[in-house]
Amino acid sequence: MTATSTTRVLSRFIAGFNYEDLSKEAIKEVKRHTLDTLGDALGAYGYKIKPVNITLNLIKSMGGREESTIIGDGGKVPCPNATLINTYQSQVLEYNDTHPDVAAHAGQNVVNSSLAVAEREKVTGRDLITAIALGYEVEVRVGLGISGLWGAGAFKHIHIQNTPGPTAAASKLLRLNEDQMVDAFGISMARSLISSEWIYEDTGYGLWSGMAARDAVMAVLLAREGKGGPEMIIDGKSGIAQLLSTKYDINKVVEGLGKTSKVSETWFKYHASGHGSHTSIDAALEVMKKHRINKDEIEEITVRASPKLSNAFDPIDSKRKPVNPQAAMFSVPYCVAVAVLRGKVTSDDFTKEAIIEPERLNVANKVSFIPDPEFPQWAVTLTFKMKDHQLFSAHVDYPKGSTKNPVTDRELEDKFEFLASKTLSNNKVQKIISIVDHLEELGSVSELMELVKKD
Repeated sequence: MTATSTTRVLSRFIAGFNYEDLSKEAIKEVKRHTLDTLGDALGAYGYKIKPVNITLNLIKSMGGREESTIIGDGGKVPCPNATLINTYQSQVLEYNDTHPDVAAHAGQNVVNSSLAVAEREKVTGRDLITAIALGYEVEVRVGLGISGLWGAGAFKHIHIQNTPGPTAAASKLLRLNEDQMVDAFGISMARSLISSEWIYEDTGYGLWSGMAARDAVMAVLLAREGKGGPEMIIDGKSGIAQLLSTKYDINKVVEGLGKTSKVSETWFKYHASGHGSHTSIDAALEVMKKHRINKDEIEEITVRASPKLSNAFDPIDSKRKPVNPQAAMFSVPYCVAVAVLRGKVTSDDFTKEAIIEPERLNVANKVSFIPDPEFPQWAVTLTFKMKDHQLFSAHVDYPKGSTKNPVTDRELEDKFEFLASKTLSNNKVQKIISIVDHLEELGSVSELMELVKKD
C-alpha cells in the first residue's frame, strides 16, 4: 500500500492533533454545535415519533453492556447502539446543522458518536471538543473531495458523509494509532451507500444516519482489536471516489489540513425544515414584519430563486399539499405558509395534524416559483401580491444561521430551550447550557450525559 493514501494522510493528522491546536473560534463553535445537536435529539424524543420509538425500543430490548446513555430516555446501552439511536433522533426533525458546500449534517453523527464514546471512556470535555472538531474536519473534507452530496443515479453521498466524521472522532477518543485509524476508515467507509428513496419517506427518515454512525464506531472498535481494512477505500481504483463521483478531487480532502476549521464553516438551522426553504422563510418573515401584512388580503406569493432550489418547489401541486411531515419539511410553499401564519417555523409545524390544517394549505396554494439562473444558490426575492394589487417584496442572500447571516448565542439557546423542554425540566435545561458553555472545564463527559435523561 502507498504511504500517501488519503486515509493515511488523514490518520496521521488526527493522531498528531491536540486540543492546543484548536483556535478559540473552533472551540466556541464546537460547543455551539454540541448544544444544538443535543437539542435536536431531546426534541425528537419529546415528540414520541413512531419510527424512532420502534428503533429505540428494539435497541433497549437487545440489552448489552451499559456504556452510553440514550438521550431523552436515559437508558444505557452498548456504545454503538447509543450512537445509532441518538444520531437518528438528531436527524429526524430536520433541524440539524449543515455545511453549505457538501450538505453534510455533521452534528448529528459526529457529536452523538463522540458523546457516546466519550461517556464510555470517561474522557474530559477537552478530549470531547478535540474529537468533535476533528470529526467535522474530516466529514466535510471527504464531502468536498467527492464533489458534494449527489452520487450517480439514486445513490447519495450523505451516507459517506455520515461515516468518516464519526470514524475520525471515535478514533481520537479511543486513542488509535495511525495504522489502526487507516484500518478503521477502510472498514467504515466500505459501507457507504444508501438509496435516496429514504428522502421521500417519513417511515424511516434519518435512520440511515444512525446506522452509518453506528457502523463507524463499530469499525473503530474493530480496528483497535486488530481488524484490518482497505487502505485505498477513498482513492483506489474501486474506491468511493471512483464509484460515486464523476467530478471528484481527492486533493480537497487533504489540502490545507490544520489550516481550516470546518466546524466554523458549518451553518445552523434557524428553521425546522430543509435548508432550501430557509431564505424564502426569512424573506416572508421580513415582509410580514415590515408591512404588517393581512394574510386574508394575500392574492399570490412568488419566490424568485436559483433553479438549484427547484427541488423544494417541484412538482408544485404536491409541494403545496405535502403528503406527510417529511414532504412538508422540503416544501417551500408549505414552509412559507407557516411563516406567514405563525411568524416562525419550528418542529411543531411538521406533525401529521399540522400539515393538513386548511388555512396553511390555502396559503401554500398561493405560492409559486420563478427560477432565475442569474440568482446565486441561496438568494431569493419573495413578493406578496395583494388583492388591491399592492406589491411587497424582500430579498435575502443567505439564510439565518449561515456564517453570512449568523445566529447569536442567545438565539441558539432559545432554540435549545424550545426543543429540550419537550423532555427535560427547565432546571436541567439550564444546567446543560451552562456545562456545554464551559465544556473545556468538564472532568468527565458522564457528568453531562447524566442530565440528558427525561424527568
